[in-house]
Amino acid sequence: MSDEETLFESEQQLSVAAVARRLREVADGLEAGALQLGDHAVTPASTVKFEEEYSAETTDEGITFELELELKWRSAAATGQTEHGSHVAAKAARVAGKFELFKDVGGKFRFHLKARNGQIIASSQAYETKAAAHNGIKSVRTNASNGWIDDQT
Repeated sequence: MSDEETLFESEQQLSVAAVARRLREVADGLEAGALQLGDHAVTPASTVKFEEEYSAETTDEGITFELELELKWRSAAATGQTEHGSHVAAKAARVAGKFELFKDVGGKFRFHLKARNGQIIASSQAYETKAAAHNGIKSVRTNASNGWIDDQT
């Protein structure tokens, strides 16, 4: 049995430069192990199926070219995630909050962890690269889930 749910979809008319920036963001997220797709924080598997298709359609109005890029992966069954990505992680991100990545005034990358109500509940250090900031987010996800409280009051 297959149960597919579209978690995020975007179609826009963009400049080539804007498309290149978005593809770089996706590539950086893949390397860091943390993709941001709309409001969804997605953790891809370490190995993905990658499909490329380039086609041309001829009509009375001319030739239209299309390049489709598709990534597919299965998440570990123990996590309760589906073959269509980190469904459980995405739902948890919507409920628990989100990581917001940005550049500070000095041009360094930082992130905030925001609660569902938009309040900042954690702020990162400055990172030289976006990939390093993504690694910082990955570290917070890994370490905070089982972190203990060191009450020094």
